[in-house]
Amino acid sequence: MSFSISSSALKVSQTYMDASAHNIANMNTKEFKPQHVKSADVAFNNEGAGAAVTSVEHDMTPKHETEKDLTNLKQQEHIYKANAKVLECQNKALGSLLETEA
Repeated sequence: MSFSISSSALKVSQTYMDASAHNIANMNTKEFKPQHVKSADVAFNNEGAGAAVTSVEHDMTPKHETEKDLTNLKQQEHIYKANAKVLECQNKALGSLLETEA
């Protein structure tokens, strides 16, 4: 049973939430440059697939769209919770399997 898909998705979602929170918290700061996260699907050495952050870039344009960050935060919150639930279910199933085998 592979935990790589959900655990990697948790890390990617956390990075997206961190960037959005950074943008919202600093949007009125002088010389503010919003952060943008890029991610991609990846394979992990024959252990399954998942996602990874490929870069966190600073936007050099002064325009910032707060509504996108707020929407992104909510979206990533749901993605994070869903993947956490998947890990919880996998953990319970693995525990039950180990109890059965013991």
